[in-house]
Amino acid sequence: MTERTFRLFDKELDKLRTRLLKMGSVAFEQVDCAFKALLDTDHELVKKVIDWEAKVDKYDVKIDRLCMRMLALQQPVAKDLRSVMTALALNSILERIGDLAVNIAEHIEHLIDHQELVASSPLPKMEPVIAEMLKDSFDAYLYEDVELARRVAEMDNELDDLDRETFRYC
Repeated sequence: MTERTFRLFDKELDKLRTRLLKMGSVAFEQVDCAFKALLDTDHELVKKVIDWEAKVDKYDVKIDRLCMRMLALQQPVAKDLRSVMTALALNSILERIGDLAVNIAEHIEHLIDHQELVASSPLPKMEPVIAEMLKDSFDAYLYEDVELARRVAEMDNELDDLDRETFRYC
């Protein structure tokens, strides 16, 4: 690659990181609001979570297109290729997180008469774990911190345990 091509690639990589951060911020807010809405039966928050879905979907499309353009036109290798591929994977995960937040929000109406059950279930314990995982995942991506990424993977086991406990509880 020429010097000009490297500069263009770095510029696009910065744009990619910025979009992922913005998308991650929205997804983080969706999850936070979905859990608050679940615990407080807050219909305004439910509406916000659902409304933000369109924004997350727009980021998903933009990020996907940018990654595909970078792969096709720049033909990155080694670390640059891993950066683009990681961004694609992260993009997909964030879009899924947004979908799951919407799923939580859409089921709140069915749980209104069962708030005591929700409050005493393992669900309230899940939100801080999820929030920490999202934050740490982004930090691991931005700072290329492999050790932090491993800790996030370990936290997933804790979340899986809470998930199993929730279904045993119900």
